[in-house]
This record gives sequence, C-alpha cells and structure tokens, in this order.
Amino acid sequence: SEPMLLSVTTERLSSGTNTTDGARLDVSARSFWTPLDRAFTDIRVLNPQAQSNCVPIKQMYINHERQKKNMYMDRVLQVEKATFTPLVFFNNGRNGGRGH
Repeated sequence: SEPMLLSVTTERLSSGTNTTDGARLDVSARSFWTPLDRAFTDIRVLNPQAQSNCVPIKQMYINHERQKKNMYMDRVLQVEKATFTPLVFFNNGRNGGRGH
C-alpha cells in the first residue's frame, strides 16, 4: 500500500504543501539514493494530447513535476526527514524530469 506520511505538527511549510492528515505518496524506499536514507516518490502519468496539456512537451514535464514538488517536497524534507523525487511519465511510457 502507499506509505502514509507523518502528521504535520509545528513545522512551517510553504504555501501549497499538502498538510492533510493521512496524506500518502506512491512509493517509499530505503537506501534508494544514499545508504539507509528514506526516499519518497510520487508518480504522475499524463496524456500529452489532453487539452489541459497545451504547452510544449518540455514545459509539460516541468509543470507537472513542479506541482508535485509544491505539494510534497517541504513536507517530506522537514517532517519525514527524507528525500522526495516526483516522477512524470507520458502514457506512452516516455519519461521526463528526474526520471530520464
């Protein structure tokens, strides 16, 4: 199952951060980037031909990755004391951002 994030208590997180109790990310792993550290990732699969994606492909990746970072980066760094990597893929399997 998706890993549940720790509750936000006194941390001051940036605007747009998901502070909901019971919030979850898609994947959590130990020793992914560095030994013994915990890493979280959240995956978004998008259709580049959708009307909502009416920008150049590179900008699509940047926009979707930025949305994930805005929602979770501060919380994972400050509350979980872990790393966060958003992964963005097209529905044809092509990837962008940190996933390439």
